[in-house]
Amino acid sequence: MSQGVPEPAPGRRRASRAAAAVWATFLLLGLAGCSGSGTLSTIATVAVQVDVSVQTASLAVQQRADDVTFSSVTETTLEDAISEVDDARTQLGATAADERQEIDAKREVEAVLDEASTVLDEARTGVRGGGDLEVTVDALRKMAERTQALRERWEPLS
Repeated sequence: MSQGVPEPAPGRRRASRAAAAVWATFLLLGLAGCSGSGTLSTIATVAVQVDVSVQTASLAVQQRADDVTFSSVTETTLEDAISEVDDARTQLGATAADERQEIDAKREVEAVLDEASTVLDEARTGVRGGGDLEVTVDALRKMAERTQALRERWEPLS
């Protein structure tokens, strides 16, 4: 502890880390949009975008379950994540896939986008309901694992 400077409360420290994570997320999304051209590059960018969105939503719902943040903040985070996934779906839909690898990759990412949309929508409903969020936290954690695996598979191609 520094002279005369009090340590922040544990909940406030976690909230500060969460805010930093959210800013890092938006920075990553901005950088993801600057990657190279081509169908596989777009697929990689979409994989990063959906992963960042789901990871951020997962963190927000976990913090709400831990009573570290307000429901309104969590709902806003979920709304943003849903919008990002919808934007990613639009971007992917506008991308032509001609080769077998591109077609397969696009189908794989579309399936994950569909699942992510469902999980995020259910999370939003759960947060609005105000009940026990453990099932929601678990569903988002599993979805985050899936989006991370998708990102790890396709990001090197960006």
